[in-house]
Amino acid sequence: MKKKLFVGVMILCLVVFFSAMRFDLAHAQRKYVSIASGWVVGVYFPLAGAISRIAHEKLTDIKITVESSGASVANAKLIASGDADMAILQNDIAFYALQGIKPMFDKPVPNIRGMTALYPEHCQIHARKDAKIASVRDLKGKRVAVGPLGSGTEQNTIQ
Repeated sequence: MKKKLFVGVMILCLVVFFSAMRFDLAHAQRKYVSIASGWVVGVYFPLAGAISRIAHEKLTDIKITVESSGASVANAKLIASGDADMAILQNDIAFYALQGIKPMFDKPVPNIRGMTALYPEHCQIHARKDAKIASVRDLKGKRVAVGPLGSGTEQNTIQ
C-alpha cells in the first residue's frame, strides 16, 4: 500500500512540475535587448545588425534592437546610464570608461563588462595626394577630420 501511495504521489508531483514548466514557457515573453552601435554609415551599425540577426536565429526568445549612436565614447555613456544593454566599443575606450579617465569620462563606469573581441581596429591617417602632407608635422595649420563627435576615433586623434 505504501509503495502504491508513494508512486501515486510521485506521478502527481511530476505532472504538477511539468505542467508548471509548460505554463511558464507558454507565457514567457520575448526579451528585448538594445545594442548601441555607431553611425549608420560606419562599421559598427552593420556589424551590430549582423550580431542581432545571428543571435535571433539561435535565441528566438530574445530580440536585439540595434541603436545608432555616436560610437565608442557615446556607447560607454549609454551603458553607464542604462540606456543600452550592450554596446560596441574600442578596447581602449572601454578601459578609459572603466577607469573614469578624463576628459572623456567624469567618473568610472563600473557596469561595463567585455564580452568578446570583434576585430582589430586600426586608425590611419590619410591625406590627399595634392595636399603636400608627408608626415604628421605637415598637419600643422591644416584642417583635419577627426571622426564623429563622441567616437573613439575622435578621442584617438586628440590623444
